[in-house]
Amino acid sequence: MIKILKNGFFAFLADILGYCFVFAKMKSFDLKILVVAFFFTFLVLNILDFIDYIYAKRFKNKDGDDNE
Repeated sequence: MIKILKNGFFAFLADILGYCFVFAKMKSFDLKILVVAFFFTFLVLNILDFIDYIYAKRFKNKDGDDNE
């Protein structure tokens, strides 16, 4: 649960920074772009955490079997 909250925070932070640097040139605020960018950033961060979790489980189990 904590990782999901961290991912939400980092996605929000990346979204705001992206808006400041890229979308500010348009000089208009579009909530749809902000929400879609947040969703995709949040999704990518969660996928990366899940991949990291799978690899950690796989290598932990592999090391545990060799020691027995």
